[in-house]
Amino acid sequence: MAEFYYSSSVTVNTDNYTFSNTAADSYYEISSSAYLQVSGKNSHVFVAEQKGAIIYNAGTVQAGGVGGTAIWFKYANSIWTGTYKPQLLINGASARVFSFNGWCVDTGFTNDPSDDAGDGGSGIEVRNVGEINSYVGTAIRGWIGQDTVKNTGTIVGSIQLNGGNDTVDNSATITGAVSLGSGNDRLMNTGTITGAV
Repeated sequence: MAEFYYSSSVTVNTDNYTFSNTAADSYYEISSSAYLQVSGKNSHVFVAEQKGAIIYNAGTVQAGGVGGTAIWFKYANSIWTGTYKPQLLINGASARVFSFNGWCVDTGFTNDPSDDAGDGGSGIEVRNVGEINSYVGTAIRGWIGQDTVKNTGTIVGSIQLNGGNDTVDNSATITGAVSLGSGNDRLMNTGTITGAV
């Protein structure tokens, strides 16, 4: 297991820059004092390159460049040793995830077509008690895996989960459209959703 700890501010202005994990079953842990920003074109802050990744965010993650993604789960639809093992984003109470010209959270896709089996793919789980905010409209983009969004904080921007048996469980505020796509999907809402469903 690889561990990445960021407890001080990091700002990067060059293009095509990422913080990236390369070991399976690895995770990033971001301390509450961290502010991580990339502002170059096609620059991503965190890229989960392997399966079973977990990102704990208690600080601020910001992608500011055109085509950038704040958090990209690149292999979100893969089977991890034949067992359902979701990719996790745990966004803490005081945490923020921003993207000005791209996506805040992107589940990505696997390069192995044998894993692209819709519901057979693990997808991602986003647990947000902080703030996820996209200034161009798409806060969370899913692919064909079984994606889950549990929101007790604030999400600004649309949620587009596409294929797979997806779940959105909202008990706080989503400002934007929610599209679950194809599959056997569930929407549970005891909060406020401002936008088409």
